[in-house]
Amino acid sequence: MVAIQDLCGSLEPKLDVVTVDVSLLRADLKKVAEKVTNAETDIARLQSTSKRFEDQIRFLTAEHEKIMARLEVLERRARRKNIRVVGVPEGAEGPSVKLCWRP
Repeated sequence: MVAIQDLCGSLEPKLDVVTVDVSLLRADLKKVAEKVTNAETDIARLQSTSKRFEDQIRFLTAEHEKIMARLEVLERRARRKNIRVVGVPEGAEGPSVKLCWRP
């Protein structure tokens, strides 16, 4: 019996150390779990924001393409209304085109 009591007496301090270590590990694990939860929340928020930005970029890219196409059409139309006379130097008409081309 004495041997068992001696054995229990020698195990008790070791068990106390293990208990303290386990409680410290639990506290650390709780902190890590909180950090992981916060990180997951932040990641979800950033993914949502990223999705909104991607949608806006797609929309703005499509609008940009439409505007550029319209600009190209307008530039072509503007060039069509200009008359080019080959062989006549630029500015030869003087101050008024109407006076220069009168029959």
